[in-house]
Amino acid sequence: MKRNALIIIIAVFTVITTACGNRTSTQDQNILIAYFSLTGNTKTAAEHIQAVVGGELFTIQTVLEYSEDFQEVVERARYELANDVRPELVYSLENFDNFDIIFLGYPIWANTVPMAIRTFIETYDLSGKTVVLFSTSGRGDNIQSVEDLRGWLPDANIIDAFNVNRENIGNSQYLFTEWAANLEL
Repeated sequence: MKRNALIIIIAVFTVITTACGNRTSTQDQNILIAYFSLTGNTKTAAEHIQAVVGGELFTIQTVLEYSEDFQEVVERARYELANDVRPELVYSLENFDNFDIIFLGYPIWANTVPMAIRTFIETYDLSGKTVVLFSTSGRGDNIQSVEDLRGWLPDANIIDAFNVNRENIGNSQYLFTEWAANLEL
């Protein structure tokens, strides 16, 4: 039992010191952590990332709210995707041009990004910016969403793409913290 506690303490210390060491490399860069989150999982991931790299959090929120009923959300997501709908966003960023690095977080819907993310990336010019992708999913991976975003953002420098799915959501703090701490920005 004492051995397990010691291993956990060493692991936490390693993550914290690694995170602190990487933070200095991004101090002089303006970081935005923009995310769309319906259930709170992606929001939580964004907060874990912010704890490591700093930066400003920005919630991508649609004017028309999504239902709390899962099946209604699925139907709306499929409709928006099939009809190329761009949901209107609630908030806007007046200082977007000040950011060098954009962390872009989203849940995986219908194997890709929610259309609110399309609205966001078409609203702001991400050309020449470093865009770091992260996602959460019920199952599966983020491969299609990354391919889609690379196609939609040909002039952005897209690095890393990290996904945590339902089976690992309990370890998301550790997983996102470790991933963010090891990014080379």
